[in-house]
Amino acid sequence: MAKKRKIKNMTRVEHKRALEKAVGLQTAAIREMSGQVFLPNLKQRGGKNNGDIYERTVRAGKNLLEKCHNLPGSRSERIVSYYSRKDVQQAMYRYARGRKICVLRNFHPMFGGSQLRKPEDILPIMVFYSQDTKLYPSLHGTVSRRTSDNRSLCDLVLEVDFKMSRATSFSLSRPIVNLLQDLGVEFRMKFSGNASPHIIIPAEAFPEKWRKISECRGLYARLLDFFRTQIKLPKRLDGSFRNPSHFLRMPYSINENTGLVSLPMTIDDFYRFSWEMARPETAEIMEHWWGDVPEDAPEQTESLIEMAFGQRKVFAVDAKKRKPALETLLPEMPDTLGSPVQIGMVKAGEEIAARGVALMEEPLLQDALRELWAVPMDGEQDEAKRWQHAKAIAEKHGVRKEDMRLMSQWSDKAGALAYYSRRDVQEAIYSYVQGRCVRMEGTDEYLTLNEPQDIFALAAYMLGGGVAPAFRCTNALYSPESGEMIACDMVIQADQALGKSVALLLKSFDVPSFVLYNGGKQMRIVIPYEVLETATDLQTPLRQLPNLANRVARHLRRMLKGDDGITVSLYEGSTPILYSLADSGERVNLQARLEDVPRLSPDAASLDAVDDMTVIEPFMPPDAGEEAVRFFKDIML
Repeated sequence: MAKKRKIKNMTRVEHKRALEKAVGLQTAAIREMSGQVFLPNLKQRGGKNNGDIYERTVRAGKNLLEKCHNLPGSRSERIVSYYSRKDVQQAMYRYARGRKICVLRNFHPMFGGSQLRKPEDILPIMVFYSQDTKLYPSLHGTVSRRTSDNRSLCDLVLEVDFKMSRATSFSLSRPIVNLLQDLGVEFRMKFSGNASPHIIIPAEAFPEKWRKISECRGLYARLLDFFRTQIKLPKRLDGSFRNPSHFLRMPYSINENTGLVSLPMTIDDFYRFSWEMARPETAEIMEHWWGDVPEDAPEQTESLIEMAFGQRKVFAVDAKKRKPALETLLPEMPDTLGSPVQIGMVKAGEEIAARGVALMEEPLLQDALRELWAVPMDGEQDEAKRWQHAKAIAEKHGVRKEDMRLMSQWSDKAGALAYYSRRDVQEAIYSYVQGRCVRMEGTDEYLTLNEPQDIFALAAYMLGGGVAPAFRCTNALYSPESGEMIACDMVIQADQALGKSVALLLKSFDVPSFVLYNGGKQMRIVIPYEVLETATDLQTPLRQLPNLANRVARHLRRMLKGDDGITVSLYEGSTPILYSLADSGERVNLQARLEDVPRLSPDAASLDAVDDMTVIEPFMPPDAGEEAVRFFKDIML
């Protein structure tokens, strides 16, 4: 074999596609069921010889319903149980009337542009598309619609989307909700099913002169620009909804990624929203949510239009009219992948691992790879060009190009996967992340580890997606029941030179902490939450941590003269997991004592050098800490 090669970094889009493909491996067999291999052309917009695609899909879904045997608690049982509800079907159909629809995330009008014909069609359509096991089946409808008197109208949708935090999305949306309330504008709200609220102003709430599609395009663009001036992160306001042909996930549809319901909300729900409300098993139907718009609604919306066009100033809000200001909330537990998705990822990883081991025993594949690496190229930047020859080489040796790529990745990261297969490594990582949310390299989604042995399967899953098998986790710990934050570490990050100085400073004050070291350019010093609570004697420590972190950062920068080299992170941070691999997949994130920092070297973090999983106890001992207390009190003064 040729020497090790560096895997080309994938874009997020490419990696997401690779991950979805891996999840699909475990249930590919369902597509082989008799009569169920047909999938409509998703981009088809009709045609003389295509037949009635809508009816064919409904019939195929009904046939699949008869053949499927749903196991209690399974993904398919959850889908069928939810979409079988008559109240769900009626509510979705009520909103869908007059709208073009699409399924999953194929944002083209489907079924020749046909609308939903009957409420009871929803179940077989959703069951039919549940064959695409990468995603939950969901329905989307255009924001524009045709009324019973054949007029074309378009609703205005406002979405402030911050996928990393549901709490942040809702917080950023509050100024918009408050302003609409103050003006008396008629609007509806629903949860996206992922992170953000959807705020919808029905077309009937606008004055008659603005309701035509030709008129509302320009108005909605102006309104979106206006609302951007009202929020802290204007780029987070989705501008695509100014297009009347844009699709919006239907109310009561399950989100294709999270498995949560796109649930309508009241104002009170908006201020107290919890993801538990959106579980398919507990979701409640809100009667008359998409009901008639009051006759005087256009008058109230006129005030909003005047503001957007600069004809009226934004008035000072009367606090008595508003919802009482809420106490500053701690960030909620980030969205995590649902159990069915996570189980699918673990099973897909197990299949990828088994496939990789089998491929390593194939001599024809070995020969094909040797020939591929023998193709002359100039530099690593031509790695992609090398793979352009792979198809011809694969055909010559009678192997699959996809197997060649997987074997290449597997051989490059064989050491990393052997490391994750160690039981002591799995137990050490699993113990550290209890209560924390875990994120895999190359993804934005979080998950919670269910079993120590899942770590190896998820590492193989990442490798199947073409990235190094590395894990990160939140600095904060959360209650598994409520999702509320219960603890949070403080993580100080600096370059090697400053990091050593920070470690020595904390050591001199006996501040119990440890160093997270992987031989890279950056060093992280972790001060566990128990230390902060004990040493600072904070009455409400979690809420006071941001102030403490700012003071610690200023103090360290002042003492060490490292203005640009020191950062302190709390809830917003995600940190490499102790004893997981670094992003390169070739070094380990070691735990080191403060006194050992001067002796650390990159070689100490290599895979071959790590043979001891003894976890250092960094917490505040009961008979120590006077110096640490004095350190924090000096900072707080």
